[in-house]
Amino acid sequence: MGTPEDFNYSELTTLLELQNVWLPGDIKEKYVDAVYEAANFDIDGYGINKEKGWRKLSSVYANSAGAVTVNKKDGDTEFGIVGNNGGTKTNTLLPANLPSLPNTQGIVKIDGVDTFTSGDSSAGEFNNKTMQAWPGTSTPVNNLQPYFVVLKLIKL
Repeated sequence: MGTPEDFNYSELTTLLELQNVWLPGDIKEKYVDAVYEAANFDIDGYGINKEKGWRKLSSVYANSAGAVTVNKKDGDTEFGIVGNNGGTKTNTLLPANLPSLPNTQGIVKIDGVDTFTSGDSSAGEFNNKTMQAWPGTSTPVNNLQPYFVVLKLIKL
């Protein structure tokens, strides 16, 4: 068994240290305010003071900034490789993205007013009426899923 003098007590790790064991590449999320962030990260996103050994994830992987994370799905084209990114914040809908109007319905201009009407154009019910195109303006459409912003860090 040995005697207490044979044991090197300086190699012991405190329980507090054991509960906070992080490995390089580990990612954690923190809810912090701007004051904490300014006091604990330099201009390049490296942790200082309380966050030494960490770096802002968006400083390491620029394509992660402003993006939500997704769980890896083996065999999936978009979600099967760690680090893949995609999607857009806004989209502009094109005519091909809009539903077509069946020939029994349409937007017609009657006395200068756009009017949604039903009828069968093949039977001549739209005679003397001008069909109007979709009133597109090429304005991007907001495409954000619900989100909650946190600071994501990666262990160096």
